[in-house]
Amino acid sequence: YLNMVKRYQQEITISKRSVLDREVANAEARSKLQKERAQMYEEGEREVELEAKERYRKLLLDLQEDWRHESSNREKRVEQMLRDEYEARITMVQMRLDEACHGEGLTAVSGLQDLTKYKSEQNKRLADFARGERERHAAMLAEYRSLEEHEIEQLENQVTVAREAADNKEDLDSQLERKVKTCLLYTSDAADEEESV
Repeated sequence: YLNMVKRYQQEITISKRSVLDREVANAEARSKLQKERAQMYEEGEREVELEAKERYRKLLLDLQEDWRHESSNREKRVEQMLRDEYEARITMVQMRLDEACHGEGLTAVSGLQDLTKYKSEQNKRLADFARGERERHAAMLAEYRSLEEHEIEQLENQVTVAREAADNKEDLDSQLERKVKTCLLYTSDAADEEESV
């Protein structure tokens, strides 16, 4: 009778061990599969992040080129307007000089002073305009860069959150794996104790 009980206990222990071994193998397979999925997900995120950065870089370069082109066109238009005005005033001053040359000498000196004064005013206006355009261009570029950095920061935060979620999932999987192994060890030890009894 004792031999039959021992054989029965051995069969139960063997069947329990095989069940536990299968459960451990299944848990390990699931853990491995989840790790592979997490790696694939992370690689996909990296590719998307790189694509987004490249897209933003191209967009920034395109916008910079558009701004330069627009600024250049605006400068040319304003320069042409100033030249037209300058030529009109030169013509007017030239007419005064011609009149002055035919008239008194004091008027001729006054006309040259007017011309010199007008030239200096025009040079100052052109320098102010060029400085204003440079400042406006720099301000637009700084604003765009700020917006771009903000969007990149948001993307990086999203990636960080996704990575933390994947890390937490891996931690849960490893905890589950440890629990299963602990249960298996506990069950195995209990079966060994029953056999010794």
